[in-house]
Amino acid sequence: MSAAGQLTYTLELELSETGDVIFTRPGDVEDTVWRRFKAHWGAEILAEDHGGFVTSASTFLAGKEWLRAGWTALGNEYGARLSQDVIDLVQHEKSVVDLWKRSCGDELKAEKVSLADLGLRRDLTSFQERDLSNLLAMRAGANFSVPGAGKTTVTLSLWARLRRDGLVNKLAVIAPKSAFEAWTEIEPAEVFADPPVTYVFKGKKIPTNIELLVCNYEQLEDEQKVLRLADWIAKGDAMLVLDEAHRVKGGGRDGPMARL
Repeated sequence: MSAAGQLTYTLELELSETGDVIFTRPGDVEDTVWRRFKAHWGAEILAEDHGGFVTSASTFLAGKEWLRAGWTALGNEYGARLSQDVIDLVQHEKSVVDLWKRSCGDELKAEKVSLADLGLRRDLTSFQERDLSNLLAMRAGANFSVPGAGKTTVTLSLWARLRRDGLVNKLAVIAPKSAFEAWTEIEPAEVFADPPVTYVFKGKKIPTNIELLVCNYEQLEDEQKVLRLADWIAKGDAMLVLDEAHRVKGGGRDGPMARL
């Protein structure tokens, strides 16, 4: 550190054009210090050279506390400078987490949904109304209720509400084949007074009248099928649902959802 007390080792962080986080190494930092800091990110590093390394945004957000524990806590001469887009990324994550905590704490009051207004046949339980209300308050959400709690009913009700409000039009569901019948036949017929036109995607051209499309995860391994499905989702202003979402965990940038 200089006599003026200025930071000597300033770690620079910025977003790449693809949304990844670039860590730029201070040129004069000791190799042992840098290796120890970099080791925290380990196998999650996407690329690296002498000038720094790159991680995905999600990896950075999950381990961002290491900026303090593994860098700035080393002494006054260690600092970090985040670009505005990285600051925005952190602030957005905080707002989402805060909203999620409020939801889990039942601070989001359930909005009474008119079933007649949505064209639904099935009455929602109080728990389903709570889940629906919480999901309506989020840009994206997840429902981890126990099996048999009616997650599919809540999801279809959510779609009906968003569709009525003009926020989405069609519905795309990625699900295991064992769930196809529930999504295309059983649940739509029991939930809606006027069931939507459903379709099981097999990679071919999708008929224009389809309202609810179901696709299994294995089909996302085919790039041409993914392009066709993505085009339908975009042009149809479709809401995207992942049934048994743990199936997308593997694969990283080469996994099914990265392709979609």
